[in-house]
Amino acid sequence: MNILVITYSRFPEGDAEAVRLLTFGETLRDSGHDVFFVGMGFSNYREDMEYKGFKYTSLRRTSKNTCQKVYYYLDYNRRLKKLLKSYILDKKIDAILVADLPILSVKWLKNFCKNNNIQYLYDSVEWYSPEQFKYGNLSLDLLLKNIENKYVLDKNVKVISISKYLNNYFDSKGCSTVRIPVILDVKSLPYEKQVEGNKLTILYAGSPGKKDYLYEMLSGILLLDEKERYNVRFIVAGVNFDQIKEWFLPKEIMILNRCVEFLGRVEREIVLKKLSEVDFTVLLRQSDLRYAKAGFPTKVVESLATATPVILNLSSDLSDYINDMQEGLIVKECSAEAFSQTLKRALKLENSQKESMRYKARLCAEKNFDYRLYKKQLTNLLFENIK
Repeated sequence: MNILVITYSRFPEGDAEAVRLLTFGETLRDSGHDVFFVGMGFSNYREDMEYKGFKYTSLRRTSKNTCQKVYYYLDYNRRLKKLLKSYILDKKIDAILVADLPILSVKWLKNFCKNNNIQYLYDSVEWYSPEQFKYGNLSLDLLLKNIENKYVLDKNVKVISISKYLNNYFDSKGCSTVRIPVILDVKSLPYEKQVEGNKLTILYAGSPGKKDYLYEMLSGILLLDEKERYNVRFIVAGVNFDQIKEWFLPKEIMILNRCVEFLGRVEREIVLKKLSEVDFTVLLRQSDLRYAKAGFPTKVVESLATATPVILNLSSDLSDYINDMQEGLIVKECSAEAFSQTLKRALKLENSQKESMRYKARLCAEKNFDYRLYKKQLTNLLFENIK
């Protein structure tokens, strides 16, 4: 088959969606299909490029101001239509896989595929919660995602779901669907550890907001006694000091500065390198909210793949993979108090226990998250008849 993958993400620069789509491409290529990408990577408009053996075209336009940015966003559908017409003239397209596209493009492509006898696949990786947004249910992003999931995506679409929650939802709508969690080229990721010193070294990589509870993590550190804090080194990637200083009193900031290191925004490759230098990564999410049920944290899988156990509370489908004192340490709830208690447990671990957890973390990734494991499921979805 000739398969076209279309995304509004910055393929192939390395955000989570771009990494996921690249692994889909590798899975499909290994199955004998020809895969082409259309993304929004850092290149000139309509420039044909190549990445890891895949041909891809960028529809990105560099905007100089907000008005131009809005115009290019609204103009995306026209540019996409023009590109697709040239693709069809050049070669037969058997299937189109889309992810992270504007809703008008998702809807137009559904009709385009139906009219041209092309299989239409959609990668579903999230469903927002009102609690994530300042205006709650009135947030535009939330409204558009609700419309897309409830009304645009129907039984004419084959859905790849990242979680059980999404898989069950789309299956109940009559969609052909398969569940594929976060997948990586696990075999290519190094997992040798280079943790220096005797301190418990922990990494959080992400951004501040209501998705990951960074405030609770930092507050949990403040609940440790002085001796415990002295033995903790907490590294924060993706966030700088100025973004969190208003959360705490001056005295608390002084305490945090002694054991917390803020790296600011860094490239994915730097985060992957940091994973080799830490004992644990950490993630806290409010498990009863829809976004946490529907999504699946890429950072957890990257951590496991680099033999780095995780400190987390159980959200999404993580209970299927993470066991306490095996692949990580389980935080009982998404709170500063519970996180602080788990840090106390981590501080008491023997080196032999941490080494055992590293081995089991990597083994978990190899058994569950390597893209090669999902070749059959993805191929079967391609050849399955629409329900």
